[in-house]
Amino acid sequence: MKRGERNGAMEHDQTDVIDRESPVPIYRQLKEIVKRRIARGEFRPGERIATEYELCREFSISRTFVTSMNSERTEQVS
Repeated sequence: MKRGERNGAMEHDQTDVIDRESPVPIYRQLKEIVKRRIARGEFRPGERIATEYELCREFSISRTFVTSMNSERTEQVS
C-alpha cells in the first residue's frame, strides 16, 4: 500500500479541494493541488500522475480546466 492509501484508495489532504467561490481560476487551483501532492510524495519520480479523466472525475470539473492546467505547466517547463 502506498503512503496515504487506505483500502486501495488514495487519501488526499483536505486542502485538496477546488474553491468555486475563489477569485483564483480553477485550473490554477488544480495546478497547486497537483504540486502539493508531488511535494507530499504521493507521486514518485517517473511515476505517472493522475490522468485528465481522473482529475475531472475527482474534482467534478470539465476537461477544459485540466487541459488549461496542463498547458500552463508545459509552458513553465519550456
